[in-house]
Amino acid sequence: MAIVLVVIDFKQSYFLLVVASVFIIFISRVIVVYLPKFLIPKVFSFNNPEAKLLVRGGLRGGLSIALALS
Repeated sequence: MAIVLVVIDFKQSYFLLVVASVFIIFISRVIVVYLPKFLIPKVFSFNNPEAKLLVRGGLRGGLSIALALS
């Protein structure tokens, strides 16, 4: 049984990369949820509160996977 400690040097560029990644993920979620809603409204019939929930809910899972893979 062993304990592994990973030390990562904190640099300003890492912080900017994280902020940019969160922004890109959020914008892509907005596009993925709202684009089909506007292009095919008969097939995707959900209202704005449901769409907001889909956008915010997907962001949480994407960040968890990104942190686990890093």
